[in-house]
Amino acid sequence: MTLPRTGSDRRDEAMVLLEARRSIYLTRCQRAAVTMLLATTGTITADDIRSMVDLPPEVDARLIGAAIRRLSRIGIIRPVGIATSTRPERHAGILRTWKLAGREAAVTWLREHLDRLEPMPDDEKERRRQKMTLLGRVKIDEKSSTVAAAEPKQLTLFAGEQEHGKAQ
Repeated sequence: MTLPRTGSDRRDEAMVLLEARRSIYLTRCQRAAVTMLLATTGTITADDIRSMVDLPPEVDARLIGAAIRRLSRIGIIRPVGIATSTRPERHAGILRTWKLAGREAAVTWLREHLDRLEPMPDDEKERRRQKMTLLGRVKIDEKSSTVAAAEPKQLTLFAGEQEHGKAQ
């Protein structure tokens, strides 16, 4: 007799598929979360990440939850509370709030998980860059692994500009 698949089984199967098919977007959401938390001393929600990361229409926004779960499982972030979603399509749903588990581990993770940009026209790349400069800028010195807030009201999610899979 075969036991029915549980919700956890389905979630774990979906995670495997997401990591295989949507790894660029998972990494992008994770980098947004870690970068925002390094730039502030506060907390974030999935809504915060959604406002910072452009997902193509064919990518389900529930991917953000998977990205957060992965960061939590590896000890980069931890849940600290709950909040109400401000996105209309979420109908004031409940969200977890997240905080860094450790600054040093977050910096190391960010340095080891550079964003890969899919090929896009220059005007689209510039539009995304402008969107990513909303909160507060974080600079990562690749040689010393230090992170410092540079200019308030800007946020850089891409450590080392990359285009078409090649570092510039």
